Amino acid sequence: MSVILAGVQTLLQHHHRLQTQPEDYRPERCQQCGRSGLWCHGTYTRKANRRGLECDSDAPVLIPRYRCPACGGTCSCLPEAVPPRRHYLWDVQQQVFLLLLSGLSLNQVAQRLAPSRHTIRRWWQRLRQRFALDASLLRSDFPDLGRATGFGPFWRACLAQMHLSEAMVLVHRFGAIIP
Repeated sequence: MSVILAGVQTLLQHHHRLQTQPEDYRPERCQQCGRSGLWCHGTYTRKANRRGLECDSDAPVLIPRYRCPACGGTCSCLPEAVPPRRHYLWDVQQQVFLLLLSGLSLNQVAQRLAPSRHTIRRWWQRLRQRFALDASLLRSDFPDLGRATGFGPFWRACLAQMHLSEAMVLVHRFGAIIP
């Protein structure tokens, strides 16, 4: 289970904050039992693919882990830049979505950016499947998004107003699982 630390939108910010303010990553309460006082339980690495962002390095990213002394449950705390259960960063996914929303085909987007056509299609289908839930949750915090009706207009308006990572953090805070 993961907690997402909002406001850490780049891996450079994550690295710096992990070095200077590691306590920011510690969750207030255990997600399983609700008790406070989680212990640092080391780190693990995530390979966050940055291809498509003109980066040469795919160096692993350190993710802090925490353990509850009461129930023994563990969790990790991801920076906003790194999506749960996905290999590519939110920035790459946002570029893909913006190109698709502008009218390019899956093949054209795959030729411009690193993810394969299959991966892009899977992301696009998942975004479409979750549209009703995501739009409803985001409109509760940003009522002006209610003026954008339909999938394309909504996501164009949303991504003009905030990063995809910010939108997904908000959806996560409402309790929805981020794909």
